[in-house]
Amino acid sequence: MEKSFVKGLAVLEALARAGRPRGVTDLARELGMTKSNAHRLLQALVATGFARHDAEAGQYSAAPKLWELGMRVLAQVEVRDKAAAQLRQLARRSGEWVNLAIRDGIHVLFIERLEDGETVRGGYVGVRAPAHALATGKMLLAHAPAAVQQEAARRPQAFTARTIVDGAALLAELRRVRARGHASNRGEWREMVNSIAAPIWDGGAEPVAAVGITGPHQRMTLARQRELLALLLDSAAAISRRMGGGALGVAPVARG
Repeated sequence: MEKSFVKGLAVLEALARAGRPRGVTDLARELGMTKSNAHRLLQALVATGFARHDAEAGQYSAAPKLWELGMRVLAQVEVRDKAAAQLRQLARRSGEWVNLAIRDGIHVLFIERLEDGETVRGGYVGVRAPAHALATGKMLLAHAPAAVQQEAARRPQAFTARTIVDGAALLAELRRVRARGHASNRGEWREMVNSIAAPIWDGGAEPVAAVGITGPHQRMTLARQRELLALLLDSAAAISRRMGGGALGVAPVARG
C-alpha cells in the first residue's frame, strides 16, 4: 500500500477527530512523523479541498468537503435501504429493469439495479454514466445548481444520434424536466434502450436520488412509458416519504 497515501489519510483523520485547528508540530508529534512530512501532507490536503489553512494562526482544520462526502455516502446507504421494498415492487409490476442512481458531478452513479424484483448481479451497480444522456441523469441535473448545469451543457458528448449535444437544447430540456417532474431517455445513451425517471426527495433542495424504469425500445414505446409513468411516480413518492421528503409534494406532480 502507498505509504504517503496512508499517512495522508492519518493526517486527515487526526484533523477530523480534533474538532479544532491543529498546528504542524502538534500533528507531527501525535502521528510520529517529521514536521516536513506533516507539512507536505497538509499542503496536499489543502490543495485537494480536504483541509483549510489559517495562515495567520499557522494552523490547519478539516474542510467541509470531508463532511459533504460523508453525507453523500450516508445518503447512498440510507436511500438504498429505504427504497428496497418499493424498488422490488416496481420491478415486479413493471416487468422492466429498475435503476436507482445518485448524481456525481455531471455524471450519475448507479447504486442499485433490479430485474423481476431481484438485484442484478454483475458490474452495473457502481457504474458512472453521463447524466445528460440518461433519464435518471436529466432528472438529477434538472434540480442541480446552475454551475453544474452549465458544466454539463458546455460540451455534451454524443453517444448515439439521439443524444442532446447542443448546450442550449440541453438546458431547455432540463427546464422541461424540472417543470413536469419526470424525465425520459429515448435511445440517447444506448440506441436500443429507453427509460423514464422520477426524483426521490429527502427534504432538501435537491433530489437525493432518482429512480428509473429501463427497457428495450421495442417494449418501452411512448405508449408504454405513459402507462408506467403513474406507477413510477407513485413509487418515487413513497420512497420520498420514507426519506422525509413528503412535504415537498412529489406525488402531485403533473403526469402528462
